[in-house]
Amino acid sequence: MRALRRLAGIGVVVGCLSGCAVWQTFPPTDGTSFFDPSIQPVPEMMATAIKAALDKSSARDQPIRFNLPEGARDTAWIKVREALGGDATRATEGDRTFVTVEQVRLNGGVGQVDVIVPQGEHYQLFTVHMTGGSLSTWRVTTVQPWTLRVNPPKVNDPVGTGY
Repeated sequence: MRALRRLAGIGVVVGCLSGCAVWQTFPPTDGTSFFDPSIQPVPEMMATAIKAALDKSSARDQPIRFNLPEGARDTAWIKVREALGGDATRATEGDRTFVTVEQVRLNGGVGQVDVIVPQGEHYQLFTVHMTGGSLSTWRVTTVQPWTLRVNPPKVNDPVGTGY
């Protein structure tokens, strides 16, 4: 029995040292683990990605209007707004120039955020790649534009009360 425990312990240590981690996504997808988007570092990652993608948008000189994935709780919306600062507000029905976070993916110190931004009369998808961690801020490494035209995003409402 002692040998079995020792072998199991070695397996855990080897797994940790190899850097093997499971991608976590929000909104959740099949085969990934779920995480709460209102817990750091996710609000910081979303705010950083919104700013990076907005810099590539035709709406870059306008006040920030943002939209989070369906199912995000009101605390996530509040934390993202605070991280964006200034006069950032959530998008409301009828808005045409707002930035939408479609999905957040996190694997240890590596993150990716898919963001849709307005480009004139159309919308464009960007994947914002970043690195960071609990002891450092999230830093953008690449902003990858996709040449696909995407449909106008749907405005989502926060889950819960207080926003």
